[in-house]
Amino acid sequence: MRVKAMRGNPDYFATLEDNLARCAEVRRVRCDPRTAGVLLHHLPDSLSTIATTASENDWFDLRGSATAHSFALAPRITPPSPRLLLAGLFGGLAAIQTLRGDVMAPATSMFWYAATLLPAIDGDYPASDGAADGR
Repeated sequence: MRVKAMRGNPDYFATLEDNLARCAEVRRVRCDPRTAGVLLHHLPDSLSTIATTASENDWFDLRGSATAHSFALAPRITPPSPRLLLAGLFGGLAAIQTLRGDVMAPATSMFWYAATLLPAIDGDYPASDGAADGR
């Protein structure tokens, strides 16, 4: 949220940050006097309690404010596996070699590398025949 009337007042925002940090519902608070921004990490469904406390203590007033929002954290996105990234890389390199006209050795090898890195249809990786690790 923003407390625009106090923009550029570092004393106000330092005091506000200290006061909000003492509230039981607030997990973390960050204030930036240059932008008049206040970032609150708080317990779910506690914004109305924080707004009431702030209003009663004349820190700021959120009543009727359309700019005060509470957002849930987005779920974490898991990165793709290194095998799939390498398969995409080799597939792209093979396509480049094919476009250059080097279809036989370089492109075929790259397509083969890409295919061996991709998971099988059932989602499992192909079992090693032992030739690569000397068995």
